[in-house]
Amino acid sequence: MLGWQMEFALQRLDPDHRVVITELYFNGRSGREVAELLALPEGTVRSRAFYALRLLRLMMEEAGWDQ
Repeated sequence: MLGWQMEFALQRLDPDHRVVITELYFNGRSGREVAELLALPEGTVRSRAFYALRLLRLMMEEAGWDQ
C-alpha cells in the first residue's frame, strides 16, 4: 500500500523534481552524477531534491501516512 501511495505522490511532482528524486534515490546516483546527467549545476540538483522531498512528505502526510 505504501508503495502505491509513494508512486502516486511521485507522479504528482513536477517532472524536473521527479527525475532528480528518481535518479538520486531509486537509481542510486550521487548529486554530482545527476548534475552531469541532466546538465545542471549541482546546487540546482540539491535544491530540487530538497523541495521535492518536502512536497513528497506533505503529500504522504495528507494521504494519511505517518512514519
